[in-house]
Amino acid sequence: MSRVEPRRVQYGFGDPNLDDEARLLTVEYSDFVLVNLYVPYSGSRKRTAWDSRLFSHLDNLSSPNKPLIVCGDFNVSLSDLDVADRELRPGTAGLTAAERFCMGRLLGLHLVDSFRILHSESVNEFSFWRYGGDYRGGNFGWRLDYFLISPELCSLLINADILSTVLGSDHCPVTLTVKIF
Repeated sequence: MSRVEPRRVQYGFGDPNLDDEARLLTVEYSDFVLVNLYVPYSGSRKRTAWDSRLFSHLDNLSSPNKPLIVCGDFNVSLSDLDVADRELRPGTAGLTAAERFCMGRLLGLHLVDSFRILHSESVNEFSFWRYGGDYRGGNFGWRLDYFLISPELCSLLINADILSTVLGSDHCPVTLTVKIF
């Protein structure tokens, strides 16, 4: 929902092989572009093709005059600070070298992790917990949900937070407040 009418809305990449699960929404406003996504998990046969297409899509959107905000479930924990069990095997889905490399590539597209700007060393801040057991109650989770922003928005960043007390899913909301207008 938005109080401001966007200039353009694009659903997916325009590729039926990658758009069949409604994983991408791009909304262009006069001052910025918002991309909301749900990245396929590493077990998906689509993951490599999807990542490649996402890099191309974001690279095409990148403009010094119109910053990017990219948000959603990236299905990867970028660093060991983002995982409760730091002893997990590196090949575990969400922690594979390929997944972390792809996330690093996104940051290489001149995007920054808004949460880490404000909470650089914060640990035990998670946005996902497995169902079953007492994973959420014991805060045994992962940070898989992010707001990545263009560097020019860093000075306008007011808040980036994880609303871990909001229930209703195995994920919780993440928030971003930026002074744009």
